[in-house]
Amino acid sequence: MKKSNSNYKNEEFTKDYSHALSKEQIASFFENGYVIVKNLFTQDEVTKVKTLAEILFKKAVEIAEKHKVGNNIPINGQFRCDYNGQDGPKSASILAVNNENEKVSIKLISWAGGVEKELLGLGEQTKITVKVGQLLGCKYAAHLINQIHYKMPHDKVTFNCHQDITNRRDFDPEWTDVNGKGSFVQVLTAIDESTETNGSLEIIPYSHKKDLLLDKLPKEESLLKIKEKYDLNKAIKLLLKPGDTVFMHPLLLHQSGANNSDESRELFINGFSYPSANHKKYPGEGSAKEINLNIDPDLLDETNEFVQHRLIL
Repeated sequence: MKKSNSNYKNEEFTKDYSHALSKEQIASFFENGYVIVKNLFTQDEVTKVKTLAEILFKKAVEIAEKHKVGNNIPINGQFRCDYNGQDGPKSASILAVNNENEKVSIKLISWAGGVEKELLGLGEQTKITVKVGQLLGCKYAAHLINQIHYKMPHDKVTFNCHQDITNRRDFDPEWTDVNGKGSFVQVLTAIDESTETNGSLEIIPYSHKKDLLLDKLPKEESLLKIKEKYDLNKAIKLLLKPGDTVFMHPLLLHQSGANNSDESRELFINGFSYPSANHKKYPGEGSAKEINLNIDPDLLDETNEFVQHRLIL
């Protein structure tokens, strides 16, 4: 991916499209690998997600503790277990870690909306999907990810530096970049404030332009290759306010460290893939279903033309 045309600034669409990213924001996504939309979620929406996330968390701890005892999980070992929600087994999946003090920490709940249906509605709001349609360049997309990521005070939960495309191909070896631009957009909404000390999301701008081919490597080798090319201590921390939302390219390198503060840091994450890019149903009731992105056809045409002709990809 080459550098974008610098003449994009201050250009506007032909009309005021509802929920649209500006051309400058679109260019930022493809040039930097991400774009932040401030206050995309209202305070009421943040509060709703926070309330549902806490309900899910308490039950997840109970389930994970029982699973750990029954399966003898080693210290610092990660494990998954099913969250039996209102639609039966495997409505959601819990990823937990057994820490040094033998206490279970919840890293994330995958397809959280399989248990708490309101989370699906919040993740599929038009103010999200229109922007996703612009970035993917399509009218429909598969909703693959509806997750809560948890960083509780001093729980030592971390995420190593990685690209999201690796996770897609880990699950679906036949994953295909149909649109030639990654065919996936990750949408991360801050539910708590992200600070210097509570394990905020860290990104390496422009790293999505490097052909690292990490998805072809085992995770250990992948991390070594990243460290050979980048000083991960120089990754940029995204200090987000509740409601701020990051739209992230699937090849952008990102990570997050431990929460060393006395406050929680939770993220609400949704991911959408271009039609036919994904070939395997994700765990959870209703996951990977194709949804209408509700994007104005004229907006889609204008955006696609802008990306094709004004951005050199």
